[in-house]
Amino acid sequence: MENHLDDNVVTLAKSPLGMVQRCRCGGYHINIQHVTLHLSTEGFGGLADLIRQAKEQEADNAFFSSYTNGAEET
Repeated sequence: MENHLDDNVVTLAKSPLGMVQRCRCGGYHINIQHVTLHLSTEGFGGLADLIRQAKEQEADNAFFSSYTNGAEET
């Protein structure tokens, strides 16, 4: 984990897509390209569950069986 310069946030995860930070305010900051979400602990958990559920539904849905990582196979 990496502390932000002002020591008010800790970076929990970082990738070329963006980053997730935990703030001393008790919330989470999710930066994805040019969008930042400020979420409570409950909101962060809810978003994680929502994304997990979407990925599970996608994996179980025959409609997406011709896709690989979101791109059509050729």
